[in-house]
Amino acid sequence: MAQSAAAVLLLAFLFGLSRVPSRQKVTESLRSRFDFLRKQRPLVVLFALAACAVGIELALIGMITSFLMEFHAFTQVTSKLGLVAYLGGVAAGRVVLGFFTHKDQIILNLLVLFALTAVFMAVLLLTTPGTTVMYILLFISGGTISIIFPLIITLTGLKYPRYSGTALGILKLGIPVGGIVIPFLISVLAGAVSFQASLILFPLFALIGFALVYANRALLQIDAPQSGV
Repeated sequence: MAQSAAAVLLLAFLFGLSRVPSRQKVTESLRSRFDFLRKQRPLVVLFALAACAVGIELALIGMITSFLMEFHAFTQVTSKLGLVAYLGGVAAGRVVLGFFTHKDQIILNLLVLFALTAVFMAVLLLTTPGTTVMYILLFISGGTISIIFPLIITLTGLKYPRYSGTALGILKLGIPVGGIVIPFLISVLAGAVSFQASLILFPLFALIGFALVYANRALLQIDAPQSGV
């Protein structure tokens, strides 16, 4: 016990003599990095794109069975098969489409996928195709929306290599924002007008995503100069 007490006393004495470097510089660095990212217009655009993509994907998952039963006379079983077809398209899209995407094609691919999502969502939700065609449309719609959010994550990491952790953390806030705001807007429009009228929001938000990418394609270029870096 005496030896242990002496060792602890010696360590305490050495600790008292030592000087711990101030953490003020680290704190300032983190704050300055966050302020830099907050002022970046490309990051704001990427955040909005993430919210659109995730909101469309999650909202459709939440309402697809009700939609199929109410407007296309699907049963409990066949409507769930429709959901499986959509989720299968999402899974297949994320596995297959990733192999055909290079970093210099990300912006072009985002434009194409948002446009295709708008088209197929409009056909899927605003027309009355047959049962077989409906399953095909569900699968294709899942495929077109599936890789948009992963592409946005990749683009953010490439756009902000020095601040990737903070940038991706801010970007991922788009997941709950899109997952809450878009279903909420659909619910409000369904209550104010009708459920069928609210379905227009799916292709509309896909078009908003397309417009955001197209209008900011120069800012989103990976090799674009970034002031303050």
